[in-house]
Amino acid sequence: MANSPESSRKQPSRSERKKNRLSIPSTHPPKPVKKTLSRAERKVAQVGTPPPPPKVNKTRRLIITLSSIVVAIALIAGAAYYLIVLAPLQHVLISVGSDNVDTGYFLQRVVANPNGSSVTSTIQLLISELIIKQQASAEGIAPVTSQDIDSYVRTQAETSLAASAAADNTAVTTTTDGTTPTDTTTTAVTTTPTTISDSAYNNWLKQQLADTGLSLKEYRQVALYNIQRQRLVSILSAQIPSSVQQYHVWAIYFNSSAAAVTAKAKVTTLSDFNTVANTNAGQTNGGDLGWMPLAVLPIQLEAVAKNLAVGACSDPVTYQSGSSLDGSLKTTYWLLWLSEESDSMAVTPSQLSALQGNSVDNWLNNKAQAVTITLHDRNGTAVNANTGTLDNDTLAWLNLEIQKYLKRLPSQTTTTSVATTTTTTTPAPTTTTTPAATTTETPVSTTTTTTTSP
Repeated sequence: MANSPESSRKQPSRSERKKNRLSIPSTHPPKPVKKTLSRAERKVAQVGTPPPPPKVNKTRRLIITLSSIVVAIALIAGAAYYLIVLAPLQHVLISVGSDNVDTGYFLQRVVANPNGSSVTSTIQLLISELIIKQQASAEGIAPVTSQDIDSYVRTQAETSLAASAAADNTAVTTTTDGTTPTDTTTTAVTTTPTTISDSAYNNWLKQQLADTGLSLKEYRQVALYNIQRQRLVSILSAQIPSSVQQYHVWAIYFNSSAAAVTAKAKVTTLSDFNTVANTNAGQTNGGDLGWMPLAVLPIQLEAVAKNLAVGACSDPVTYQSGSSLDGSLKTTYWLLWLSEESDSMAVTPSQLSALQGNSVDNWLNNKAQAVTITLHDRNGTAVNANTGTLDNDTLAWLNLEIQKYLKRLPSQTTTTSVATTTTTTTPAPTTTTTPAATTTETPVSTTTTTTTSP
Protein backbone atom coordinates (compact mmCIF):
# COMPACT_ATOMS: atom_id res chain seq x y z
CA MET A 1 0.00 0.00 0.00
CA ALA A 2 1.21 3.21 -0.93
CA ASN A 3 2.02 5.53 1.95
CA SER A 4 -0.05 8.71 2.33
CA PRO A 5 1.61 12.08 2.83
CA GLU A 6 0.49 12.21 6.50
CA SER A 7 1.80 8.74 7.28
CA SER A 8 4.98 9.43 5.53
CA ARG A 9 5.60 12.46 7.76
CA LYS A 10 8.24 11.90 10.36
CA GLN A 11 7.02 11.45 13.96
CA PRO A 12 8.63 13.76 16.62
CA SER A 13 11.01 12.16 18.95
CA ARG A 14 10.43 11.92 22.75
CA SER A 15 12.63 14.88 23.54
CA GLU A 16 10.83 16.97 20.99
CA ARG A 17 7.47 16.00 22.44
CA LYS A 18 8.63 16.98 25.93
CA LYS A 19 9.93 20.25 24.67
CA ASN A 20 6.64 20.94 22.98
CA ARG A 21 4.70 20.24 26.19
CA LEU A 22 6.76 22.70 28.10
CA SER A 23 6.27 25.39 25.53
CA ILE A 24 2.46 25.08 25.48
CA PRO A 25 0.83 27.20 28.19
CA SER A 26 -1.06 25.17 30.82
CA THR A 27 -4.56 26.02 31.92
CA HIS A 28 -3.60 25.18 35.60
CA PRO A 29 -1.27 27.35 37.68
CA PRO A 30 1.94 25.75 38.69
CA LYS A 31 2.17 24.20 42.12
CA PRO A 32 3.99 26.45 44.62
CA VAL A 33 7.42 25.49 45.57
CA LYS A 34 7.49 24.43 49.23
CA LYS A 35 9.89 26.60 51.20
CA THR A 36 11.60 25.41 54.37
CA LEU A 37 11.06 27.99 57.20
CA SER A 38 13.42 28.69 60.08
CA ARG A 39 12.36 28.18 63.72
CA ALA A 40 12.00 31.93 64.30
CA GLU A 41 9.92 32.29 61.15
CA ARG A 42 7.66 29.40 62.20
CA LYS A 43 7.15 31.03 65.65
CA VAL A 44 6.15 34.32 64.07
CA ALA A 45 3.78 32.50 61.75
CA GLN A 46 2.13 30.73 64.70
CA VAL A 47 1.71 33.93 66.80
CA GLY A 48 0.57 36.04 63.97
CA THR A 49 1.42 39.57 63.09
CA PRO A 50 1.08 41.90 66.16
CA PRO A 51 -1.69 44.46 65.80
CA PRO A 52 -0.71 48.04 65.27
CA PRO A 53 -0.62 50.22 68.47
CA PRO A 54 -4.04 51.77 69.29
CA LYS A 55 -4.53 55.43 68.75
CA VAL A 56 -4.88 57.21 72.14
CA ASN A 57 -7.67 59.74 72.37
CA LYS A 58 -6.18 63.13 73.23
CA THR A 59 -9.20 64.15 75.36
CA ARG A 60 -8.97 60.98 77.40
CA ARG A 61 -5.27 61.53 77.95
CA LEU A 62 -5.98 65.09 79.18
CA ILE A 63 -8.65 63.86 81.58
CA ILE A 64 -6.30 61.23 82.99
CA THR A 65 -3.55 63.82 83.44
CA LEU A 66 -5.84 66.33 85.18
CA SER A 67 -7.29 63.62 87.42
CA SER A 68 -3.79 62.59 88.46
CA ILE A 69 -2.96 66.19 89.34
CA VAL A 70 -6.16 66.57 91.40
CA VAL A 71 -5.47 63.33 93.28
CA ALA A 72 -1.90 64.43 93.98
CA ILE A 73 -3.09 67.81 95.32
CA ALA A 74 -5.71 66.08 97.50
CA LEU A 75 -3.08 63.74 98.92
CA ILE A 76 -0.76 66.64 99.67
CA ALA A 77 -3.60 68.63 101.27
CA GLY A 78 -4.65 65.62 103.32
CA ALA A 79 -1.11 65.05 104.51
CA ALA A 80 -0.78 68.72 105.40
CA TYR A 81 -4.09 68.67 107.31
CA TYR A 82 -2.97 65.60 109.24
CA LEU A 83 0.41 67.08 110.12
CA ILE A 84 -0.92 70.53 111.01
CA VAL A 85 -4.31 69.74 112.57
CA LEU A 86 -4.73 66.08 113.49
CA ALA A 87 -1.20 65.04 114.48
CA PRO A 88 -0.83 67.74 117.18
CA LEU A 89 -4.14 66.62 118.72
CA GLN A 90 -2.79 63.07 118.96
CA HIS A 91 0.31 64.27 120.79
CA VAL A 92 0.52 62.74 124.27
CA LEU A 93 0.37 65.62 126.75
CA ILE A 94 0.18 63.82 130.12
CA SER A 95 1.38 60.40 131.24
CA VAL A 96 0.44 58.92 134.61
CA GLY A 97 2.09 55.55 134.88
CA SER A 98 0.89 53.56 131.85
CA ASP A 99 -2.09 55.86 131.16
CA ASN A 100 -1.73 58.63 128.56
CA VAL A 101 -3.83 61.69 127.79
CA ASP A 102 -3.58 63.12 124.27
CA THR A 103 -4.02 66.78 123.45
CA GLY A 104 -7.38 66.35 121.69
CA TYR A 105 -8.99 64.72 124.70
CA PHE A 106 -7.34 67.26 126.98
CA LEU A 107 -8.99 70.14 125.08
CA GLN A 108 -12.37 68.44 125.44
CA ARG A 109 -11.86 68.08 129.18
CA VAL A 110 -10.86 71.72 129.50
CA VAL A 111 -14.28 72.65 128.11
CA ALA A 112 -16.04 70.14 130.37
CA ASN A 113 -14.06 71.21 133.46
CA PRO A 114 -16.45 72.71 136.06
CA ASN A 115 -13.61 74.91 137.31
CA GLY A 116 -13.36 76.79 134.01
CA SER A 117 -11.24 76.72 130.88
CA SER A 118 -7.97 76.43 132.74
CA VAL A 119 -4.94 74.45 131.58
CA THR A 120 -3.67 74.13 135.13
CA SER A 121 -6.82 72.91 136.84
CA THR A 122 -7.56 70.48 134.00
CA ILE A 123 -4.07 68.96 134.17
CA GLN A 124 -4.46 68.59 137.92
CA LEU A 125 -7.93 67.10 137.55
CA LEU A 126 -6.89 64.52 134.94
CA ILE A 127 -3.83 63.46 136.93
CA SER A 128 -5.90 62.99 140.08
CA GLU A 129 -8.50 60.97 138.14
CA LEU A 130 -5.89 58.59 136.78
CA ILE A 131 -4.18 58.15 140.16
CA ILE A 132 -7.52 57.32 141.79
CA LYS A 133 -8.37 54.95 138.93
CA GLN A 134 -5.06 53.10 139.30
CA GLN A 135 -5.29 52.90 143.11
CA ALA A 136 -9.04 52.23 143.38
CA SER A 137 -8.81 48.51 143.96
CA ALA A 138 -6.01 48.76 146.53
CA GLU A 139 -7.89 51.51 148.41
CA GLY A 140 -11.06 49.45 148.64
CA ILE A 141 -13.09 51.53 146.19
CA ALA A 142 -15.91 49.34 144.88
CA PRO A 143 -15.95 48.72 141.11
CA VAL A 144 -18.20 51.14 139.21
CA THR A 145 -20.91 49.38 137.20
CA SER A 146 -22.78 50.58 134.13
CA GLN A 147 -25.87 50.94 136.33
CA ASP A 148 -23.91 53.17 138.73
CA ILE A 149 -23.01 55.45 135.84
CA ASP A 150 -26.60 55.51 134.55
CA SER A 151 -27.87 56.52 137.98
CA TYR A 152 -25.15 59.14 138.46
CA VAL A 153 -25.72 60.85 135.10
CA ARG A 154 -29.50 60.74 135.59
CA THR A 155 -29.12 62.45 138.95
CA GLN A 156 -26.91 65.07 137.32
CA ALA A 157 -29.64 65.75 134.76
CA GLU A 158 -32.37 65.97 137.39
CA THR A 159 -30.33 68.34 139.55
CA SER A 160 -29.39 70.52 136.60
CA LEU A 161 -32.91 70.80 135.24
CA ALA A 162 -34.32 71.48 138.71
CA ALA A 163 -31.80 74.29 139.19
CA SER A 164 -32.66 75.78 135.79
CA ALA A 165 -36.36 75.65 136.54
CA ALA A 166 -35.87 77.28 139.95
CA ALA A 167 -33.70 80.02 138.46
CA ASP A 168 -36.43 80.81 135.93
CA ASN A 169 -39.10 80.94 138.64
CA THR A 170 -38.61 84.61 139.45
CA ALA A 171 -41.43 86.69 140.88
CA VAL A 172 -41.35 90.37 139.90
CA THR A 173 -43.59 92.90 141.67
CA THR A 174 -45.23 95.51 139.42
CA THR A 175 -46.80 98.87 140.27
CA THR A 176 -50.42 99.74 139.66
CA ASP A 177 -49.53 101.63 136.50
CA GLY A 178 -47.93 98.53 135.03
CA THR A 179 -44.32 99.69 135.33
CA THR A 180 -41.68 97.53 136.95
CA PRO A 181 -40.32 98.94 140.21
CA THR A 182 -36.64 99.05 140.98
CA ASP A 183 -37.02 96.51 143.80
CA THR A 184 -37.82 92.97 142.71
CA THR A 185 -38.46 89.85 144.71
CA THR A 186 -36.75 86.68 143.53
CA THR A 187 -37.58 83.23 144.78
CA ALA A 188 -34.80 81.17 146.27
CA VAL A 189 -33.04 78.85 143.84
CA THR A 190 -33.13 75.19 144.76
CA THR A 191 -31.23 72.32 143.21
CA THR A 192 -33.29 69.51 144.74
CA PRO A 193 -33.40 66.76 142.09
CA THR A 194 -36.82 66.03 140.62
CA THR A 195 -37.90 63.05 138.56
CA ILE A 196 -37.74 63.78 134.83
CA SER A 197 -39.02 61.98 131.76
CA ASP A 198 -36.82 59.91 129.50
CA SER A 199 -37.33 62.49 126.76
CA ALA A 200 -36.16 65.35 129.00
CA TYR A 201 -33.18 63.29 130.13
CA ASN A 202 -32.15 62.39 126.58
CA ASN A 203 -32.43 66.02 125.45
CA TRP A 204 -30.32 67.15 128.41
CA LEU A 205 -27.67 64.52 127.72
CA LYS A 206 -27.60 65.38 124.03
CA GLN A 207 -27.00 69.03 124.95
CA GLN A 208 -24.15 68.12 127.29
CA LEU A 209 -22.40 66.15 124.56
CA ALA A 210 -22.81 69.06 122.14
CA ASP A 211 -21.58 71.63 124.65
CA THR A 212 -18.52 69.66 125.79
CA GLY A 213 -17.57 67.93 122.55
CA LEU A 214 -17.25 64.63 124.42
CA SER A 215 -18.56 61.41 122.95
CA LEU A 216 -21.10 59.44 124.98
CA LYS A 217 -18.37 56.93 125.88
CA GLU A 218 -16.04 59.71 127.06
CA TYR A 219 -18.85 61.40 128.97
CA ARG A 220 -19.64 58.21 130.84
CA GLN A 221 -15.93 57.70 131.55
CA VAL A 222 -15.82 61.12 133.23
CA ALA A 223 -18.85 60.09 135.29
CA LEU A 224 -16.98 56.93 136.34
CA TYR A 225 -14.01 59.00 137.52
CA ASN A 226 -16.34 61.26 139.55
CA ILE A 227 -17.99 58.27 141.20
CA GLN A 228 -14.59 56.86 142.13
CA ARG A 229 -13.60 60.21 143.64
CA GLN A 230 -16.81 60.39 145.66
CA ARG A 231 -16.21 56.91 147.02
CA LEU A 232 -12.63 57.79 147.92
CA VAL A 233 -13.85 60.90 149.77
CA SER A 234 -16.32 58.73 151.69
CA ILE A 235 -13.58 56.26 152.67
CA LEU A 236 -11.21 59.00 153.84
CA SER A 237 -13.99 60.99 155.54
CA ALA A 238 -14.87 57.99 157.65
CA GLN A 239 -11.41 58.26 159.17
CA ILE A 240 -11.98 61.86 160.36
CA PRO A 241 -13.19 61.94 163.99
CA SER A 242 -16.16 64.09 164.99
CA SER A 243 -14.05 65.93 167.57
CA VAL A 244 -10.39 66.86 167.22
CA GLN A 245 -7.72 69.02 168.81
CA GLN A 246 -8.12 72.64 167.72
CA TYR A 247 -6.26 75.93 168.07
CA HIS A 248 -7.18 79.59 167.91
CA VAL A 249 -5.06 80.69 164.94
CA TRP A 250 -3.88 84.17 163.94
CA ALA A 251 -1.99 84.99 160.72
CA ILE A 252 -0.44 87.89 158.80
CA TYR A 253 0.86 87.71 155.22
CA PHE A 254 3.46 89.83 153.41
CA ASN A 255 4.58 90.12 149.80
CA SER A 256 8.27 90.03 150.65
CA SER A 257 10.44 88.08 153.01
CA ALA A 258 12.12 91.28 154.24
CA ALA A 259 8.76 92.78 155.28
CA ALA A 260 7.89 89.64 157.20
CA VAL A 261 11.24 89.66 159.00
CA THR A 262 10.79 93.34 159.95
CA ALA A 263 7.27 92.68 161.27
CA LYS A 264 8.43 89.69 163.31
CA ALA A 265 10.88 91.93 165.16
CA LYS A 266 7.97 94.12 166.34
CA VAL A 267 5.91 91.26 167.77
CA THR A 268 6.31 90.01 171.33
CA THR A 269 2.65 89.76 172.41
CA LEU A 270 -0.67 88.96 170.75
CA SER A 271 -1.53 92.66 171.01
CA ASP A 272 1.59 93.48 169.01
CA PHE A 273 0.58 90.84 166.49
CA ASN A 274 -2.89 92.39 166.12
CA THR A 275 -1.43 95.87 165.63
CA VAL A 276 0.96 94.74 162.90
CA ALA A 277 -1.80 92.80 161.17
CA ASN A 278 -4.18 95.77 161.13
CA THR A 279 -1.56 98.00 159.51
CA ASN A 280 -0.62 95.49 156.85
CA ALA A 281 -2.30 94.26 153.67
CA GLY A 282 -5.65 95.80 154.59
CA GLN A 283 -6.40 93.39 157.45
CA THR A 284 -8.76 94.79 160.06
CA ASN A 285 -9.41 91.85 162.39
CA GLY A 286 -5.91 91.54 163.78
CA GLY A 287 -5.27 88.49 161.65
CA ASP A 288 -7.86 86.34 163.48
CA LEU A 289 -8.61 83.09 161.60
CA GLY A 290 -10.65 81.59 164.45
CA TRP A 291 -10.62 78.12 165.94
CA MET A 292 -9.61 75.27 163.65
CA PRO A 293 -7.81 71.94 163.42
CA LEU A 294 -4.33 72.65 162.12
CA ALA A 295 -4.95 70.16 159.30
CA VAL A 296 -7.34 72.74 157.82
CA LEU A 297 -4.37 74.98 157.01
CA PRO A 298 -2.43 74.64 153.76
CA ILE A 299 0.29 72.06 154.09
CA GLN A 300 3.15 74.60 154.22
CA LEU A 301 1.53 76.52 157.10
CA GLU A 302 0.33 73.37 158.87
CA ALA A 303 3.87 71.97 159.01
CA VAL A 304 5.06 75.09 160.88
CA ALA A 305 1.97 75.45 163.09
CA LYS A 306 2.35 71.88 164.38
CA ASN A 307 5.70 72.79 165.91
CA LEU A 308 4.68 76.26 167.12
CA ALA A 309 4.22 76.85 170.87
CA VAL A 310 1.02 78.52 172.05
CA GLY A 311 1.63 82.23 172.74
CA ALA A 312 4.59 82.57 170.36
CA CYS A 313 5.08 84.10 166.90
CA SER A 314 6.46 81.95 164.12
CA ASP A 315 9.34 82.83 161.86
CA PRO A 316 8.27 83.91 158.33
CA VAL A 317 6.71 80.95 156.48
CA THR A 318 7.01 80.82 152.69
CA TYR A 319 3.63 80.04 151.13
CA GLN A 320 2.84 79.53 147.44
CA SER A 321 -0.60 79.84 145.88
CA GLY A 322 -1.64 79.25 142.28
CA SER A 323 0.42 76.99 140.07
CA SER A 324 3.66 77.05 138.11
CA LEU A 325 1.86 75.25 135.28
CA ASP A 326 0.27 78.42 133.93
CA GLY A 327 2.44 81.10 135.48
CA SER A 328 -0.07 81.97 138.24
CA LEU A 329 2.26 80.91 141.03
CA LYS A 330 2.46 83.58 143.73
CA THR A 331 4.70 83.55 146.79
CA THR A 332 3.78 85.23 150.07
CA TYR A 333 5.34 85.17 153.55
CA TRP A 334 3.36 84.50 156.71
CA LEU A 335 3.59 84.99 160.45
CA LEU A 336 1.50 82.64 162.60
CA TRP A 337 0.35 82.89 166.23
CA LEU A 338 -1.52 80.27 168.26
CA SER A 339 -3.29 81.91 171.18
CA GLU A 340 -5.38 79.06 172.65
CA GLU A 341 -5.62 75.29 172.49
CA SER A 342 -8.45 72.76 173.01
CA ASP A 343 -7.77 69.05 173.23
CA SER A 344 -11.21 68.16 171.88
CA MET A 345 -13.60 70.34 169.95
CA ALA A 346 -16.45 69.33 167.63
CA VAL A 347 -15.66 69.55 163.93
CA THR A 348 -17.94 72.05 162.19
CA PRO A 349 -19.42 71.33 158.74
CA SER A 350 -17.08 73.81 157.07
CA GLN A 351 -14.09 72.30 158.88
CA LEU A 352 -15.20 68.81 157.85
CA SER A 353 -15.38 69.91 154.22
CA ALA A 354 -11.86 71.35 154.43
CA LEU A 355 -10.53 68.27 156.22
CA GLN A 356 -12.07 66.04 153.55
CA GLY A 357 -10.47 68.07 150.78
CA ASN A 358 -7.10 68.08 152.48
CA SER A 359 -7.27 64.35 153.21
CA VAL A 360 -7.84 63.62 149.51
CA ASP A 361 -5.02 65.97 148.49
CA ASN A 362 -2.65 64.40 151.00
CA TRP A 363 -3.66 60.96 149.77
CA LEU A 364 -3.05 61.99 146.15
CA ASN A 365 0.35 63.47 147.02
CA ASN A 366 1.44 60.31 148.77
CA LYS A 367 0.31 58.09 145.89
CA ALA A 368 1.89 60.41 143.33
CA GLN A 369 5.32 59.70 144.79
CA ALA A 370 5.00 56.05 143.75
CA VAL A 371 4.02 56.67 140.11
CA THR A 372 5.80 58.43 137.26
CA ILE A 373 3.86 61.54 136.21
CA THR A 374 5.18 63.14 133.04
CA LEU A 375 4.20 66.26 131.11
CA HIS A 376 5.16 66.31 127.43
CA ASP A 377 6.13 69.63 125.83
CA ARG A 378 5.06 70.35 122.29
CA ASN A 379 8.64 69.84 121.11
CA GLY A 380 8.71 66.32 122.54
CA THR A 381 10.56 67.09 125.78
CA ALA A 382 9.35 64.97 128.71
CA VAL A 383 9.14 66.80 132.04
CA ASN A 384 8.73 65.18 135.44
CA ALA A 385 5.62 66.80 136.93
CA ASN A 386 7.11 66.62 140.44
CA THR A 387 10.02 68.83 139.50
CA GLY A 388 9.09 70.73 136.34
CA THR A 389 6.31 72.13 134.20
CA LEU A 390 5.30 72.64 130.57
CA ASP A 391 7.32 75.24 128.69
CA ASN A 392 5.83 78.63 127.77
CA ASP A 393 5.50 77.72 124.09
CA THR A 394 3.36 74.67 124.92
CA LEU A 395 1.20 76.62 127.39
CA ALA A 396 0.63 79.42 124.88
CA TRP A 397 -0.23 76.92 122.17
CA LEU A 398 -2.67 75.06 124.43
CA ASN A 399 -4.47 78.28 125.37
CA LEU A 400 -4.74 79.20 121.68
CA GLU A 401 -6.15 75.76 120.83
CA ILE A 402 -8.65 76.06 123.69
CA GLN A 403 -9.97 79.31 122.23
CA LYS A 404 -10.29 77.70 118.79
CA TYR A 405 -12.07 74.72 120.29
CA LEU A 406 -14.51 76.90 122.21
CA LYS A 407 -15.43 78.80 119.05
CA ARG A 408 -16.45 75.54 117.37
CA LEU A 409 -18.85 74.66 120.18
CA PRO A 410 -22.22 76.12 121.23
CA SER A 411 -22.30 78.83 123.88
CA GLN A 412 -20.95 77.64 127.23
CA THR A 413 -23.00 80.07 129.30
CA THR A 414 -25.73 77.55 130.15
CA THR A 415 -23.64 74.40 130.12
CA THR A 416 -23.73 72.08 133.10
CA SER A 417 -20.95 69.58 132.59
CA VAL A 418 -20.91 66.07 133.96
CA ALA A 419 -18.64 67.18 136.79
CA THR A 420 -20.44 70.40 137.76
CA THR A 421 -21.92 69.17 141.01
CA THR A 422 -19.15 66.71 141.76
CA THR A 423 -17.03 67.15 144.86
CA THR A 424 -13.53 67.87 143.64
CA THR A 425 -10.32 68.80 145.40
CA THR A 426 -8.64 70.43 142.42
CA PRO A 427 -10.34 73.82 141.92
CA ALA A 428 -9.16 76.42 139.46
CA PRO A 429 -6.07 78.39 140.47
CA THR A 430 -6.72 81.46 142.59
CA THR A 431 -4.67 84.45 143.55
CA THR A 432 -6.25 84.66 147.00
CA THR A 433 -3.54 85.07 149.58
CA THR A 434 -5.58 84.16 152.63
CA PRO A 435 -4.94 80.65 153.88
CA ALA A 436 -8.66 80.24 154.35
CA ALA A 437 -10.30 79.23 151.05
CA THR A 438 -7.23 79.21 148.86
CA THR A 439 -5.64 76.88 146.34
CA THR A 440 -2.03 75.96 146.93
CA GLU A 441 0.58 74.11 145.00
CA THR A 442 1.73 71.14 147.02
CA PRO A 443 5.13 69.44 146.67
CA VAL A 444 3.58 67.43 143.84
CA SER A 445 2.96 70.33 141.51
CA THR A 446 0.13 68.58 139.72
CA THR A 447 -2.29 68.53 142.66
CA THR A 448 -3.78 71.28 144.77
CA THR A 449 -4.95 71.77 148.33
CA THR A 450 -8.12 73.63 149.19
CA THR A 451 -8.78 74.96 152.66
CA THR A 452 -11.93 76.56 154.00
CA SER A 453 -12.14 78.90 156.95
CA PRO A 454 -14.10 77.72 160.02
